[in-house]
Amino acid sequence: MKRKTTTNEMTAKKHHWSANLLKSIEDPECKIREDDKIVVIKDKYPKAQFHYLVLPKEDILNIWRVKKEHQDLLTYMHDVACDLIKDETDYEFFMGYHAMPSMQRLHLHVISTDFNSPCLKTKYHWNSFTTPFFLHSQDVCRQLRIDGEIKKIPQQLCTDYLNTKLKCHKCSTQPKNMPDLKRHLLTHIVIVRGRSETYGPKGGRNSAGRTARAFPSESLQCLHKIQNLQSFPAMKTTRAIRSPYLVYRKEGKDFDEIRDRRSDLYSTY
Repeated sequence: MKRKTTTNEMTAKKHHWSANLLKSIEDPECKIREDDKIVVIKDKYPKAQFHYLVLPKEDILNIWRVKKEHQDLLTYMHDVACDLIKDETDYEFFMGYHAMPSMQRLHLHVISTDFNSPCLKTKYHWNSFTTPFFLHSQDVCRQLRIDGEIKKIPQQLCTDYLNTKLKCHKCSTQPKNMPDLKRHLLTHIVIVRGRSETYGPKGGRNSAGRTARAFPSESLQCLHKIQNLQSFPAMKTTRAIRSPYLVYRKEGKDFDEIRDRRSDLYSTY
């Protein structure tokens, strides 16, 4: 007969799991930058192509424990995040904090807006970055500077944000589920002349200020053909956007496989 888990055991397990972030900052394989104030690590379960965490060395539990005297620290964390991504000019980034953090130690998310990752699995993952549940770093720093504190969001409102219906963060599309959302995100990701461009069917401009051209009908038809595939992190095209490639991230692999739709040949990069 299976023994029931007690409340104390459940609390202990939760506490143990939430403390994993503190272990990560001591892991040399996770750590990518460090000084006397902060540590920067790679998120172990990245929700996008680029996903970093900036943590203070000072023991601050979460964003709601931040006080006026931490203003300079949070500004410094923001500046570190900006410096971290300064060379990634072909990507847009969100920088901010979760309103109801699940891990111990204050941490600033630095995440690219492609949301191109097999670790992005649930509606809660998505809504935690694309609704007001995500507190943007600039807004947090501004509020701390002006008000001397961060106004806490009620727990019920946080829950409501996480349960919000799915909506694309770049257009008005409202996918019915996560597979639909991940298929739709493909239409905002394309490589042009070696650069990553993000845009919709009507074109537009990316964060680097370059003009992004609209998908030709051939590319859209190609997208339509892969609607039932289960892994579709990105789409690549040639310089003239005439011969799209489908790019798949295989389970357990650190590289992409590129399949030219005109042949059955595979290559890696």
